Amino acid sequence: MNGRLRFLPFAVMMVALFWSSAPALLSIATAVMGVLALYLLISRPKTTLGSFGHVVAIVWVVFLGLSIFYTEAPTAEYFKELSFKLTFLGLFIAGSRVKLSARAIQVLIMLFSYLAMVVALGTFINYLVHYDQINELISQSKPIPIISGQNHISYSYMLGFAILASVYLLVKRREGGNTIPYWVIALPLTINFLMIHIIAARTGLVATYMAIGMAGLAYFMIEKKKVILGISLVLFLAISSVLALKFVKPLNQRLQNTITDYSVYFNDGNPNWWSGTMRLEAMENAWYVYKDNIWIGVGMADLSQAVDDMYAERGTLLLPENRINPHNQFMNMMIVGGSIGVLLLLLFFGWLGGQSFKHGNWLLLAFVVLSFVGFNLEAFMERQIGSCFFGLTSGLLLQPYFYRK
Repeated sequence: MNGRLRFLPFAVMMVALFWSSAPALLSIATAVMGVLALYLLISRPKTTLGSFGHVVAIVWVVFLGLSIFYTEAPTAEYFKELSFKLTFLGLFIAGSRVKLSARAIQVLIMLFSYLAMVVALGTFINYLVHYDQINELISQSKPIPIISGQNHISYSYMLGFAILASVYLLVKRREGGNTIPYWVIALPLTINFLMIHIIAARTGLVATYMAIGMAGLAYFMIEKKKVILGISLVLFLAISSVLALKFVKPLNQRLQNTITDYSVYFNDGNPNWWSGTMRLEAMENAWYVYKDNIWIGVGMADLSQAVDDMYAERGTLLLPENRINPHNQFMNMMIVGGSIGVLLLLLFFGWLGGQSFKHGNWLLLAFVVLSFVGFNLEAFMERQIGSCFFGLTSGLLLQPYFYRK
């Protein structure tokens, strides 16, 4: 397969991730990548199965797939969940095993960054045009609508990664690792960094700051041996986040809403219609489901039914329409796959983190932190776009281009 044919499916997948109004494009791109992954697995089994992380990912998906023997929900629900996990696995194998040139990877990063920028600018313009109406939504703890139709939390993490990847390219440019003009990299970086403070979900912003801090700390302290610079970066991010929360109106409004929201839970108030309180109630409820199914879980298709049954058993104050599943990927996995399922997922994260330190791959470390925070605040792999983004990015970041050791 020549370089252009290898590059094209990845470029189409990038476009599909941001073009949510055309879900068929994402499905087609995913199918092509899945076929490519299957070809790589069959033609080069030793290469893929010789990697501990790839084996863990395969075992995790196979283990979840075997829940068909004890899950009780309709088969259609099971196969929907299975398709999301297979999507992750296919994109992870393809992204990590297809040999891409340095130039191809640079173009993919820039494509991703500019797509994120276009959506961010369009969303911001729409916010200005409908300023009063959208501020009213914000006052009710509702998100700023993303013009592409994406889930606002998924988009905020993708926007955060676009920032991280652009910073990485700037570092490589300074070191002579690419010939892309500085302004071409700096333009989406600057705009995306400004926009994430205005239009992004709270969780995406927090995760992005933590990812920048951890990766920057590792880069300066471990690779460059400049401890003061590393600490200074963390302090700068901390001060910047405080100032942003104080002076950026949408952020300040979200902060006040969050404080009020969570105080309802801790003061035993009525949890209905409070977003944060309902999340905490859902996580508490999930813990009880997990304790009843501690080893292998309830299976991929029975998450919602098991959660609803536990709400009823515990006599929750939540109205039926507010009895949500936990917005937490790890807790979802504790219910679906029990201790075995969540330990395999955590083992995969640990392996990715180990690879980042082994190779000095600080962008991978940033992505691991971004994803780990995100998984604690949202069930990303219960959506096609979340599975696609996590699988594709975790795979691509294992390309040798990102190794610094």
